[in-house]
Amino acid sequence: MKESSGYSNIHDYYSFGEVLGKGQFGKVKKGLHKKTKLEVAIKQIKKKKISTTEMEMLRNEIEVLKMCKHPIIVRLYDVFEDRAQIYIVMDLIKGPDLYVYLKSRKFQLSEQRIKFVHFKICQAVQYLQKFGVMHRDLKLQNIMMSDDSETAEPKLVDFGFAKIIGPG
Repeated sequence: MKESSGYSNIHDYYSFGEVLGKGQFGKVKKGLHKKTKLEVAIKQIKKKKISTTEMEMLRNEIEVLKMCKHPIIVRLYDVFEDRAQIYIVMDLIKGPDLYVYLKSRKFQLSEQRIKFVHFKICQAVQYLQKFGVMHRDLKLQNIMMSDDSETAEPKLVDFGFAKIIGPG
């Protein structure tokens, strides 16, 4: 009966690992897809801790991420919901945010490296603009680095304030 109604439980597909971070509404845990062994980040949001406005922002973020299939934008894989929580399954990004990345290097990168990071961010913004999406919260903390190496790529995250205004 569960399958015919479209019901699915996140625990049927993913196993949960360590906590990667905690926020106002829940936590982010490392996850592993049981069949494909893909490592992911699973954002767990407690419904009772979230206001109607915040729930609207969350659902908007999910809708924007469903549209986005770009290597420089965090990838949404799945969304699950039960009575108590919403689970958002996304790319596991192993590096720090761009601010921490820069700070660990004393805010000194080569000109070539700065051009590379800037170009990648511009590519992602251009991609969003083609779909009529405005991020509206671009800042160093909303750009994560794929890892902490000198060749790490940036990824745009946190689309809570994004707006879909349509192409043109």
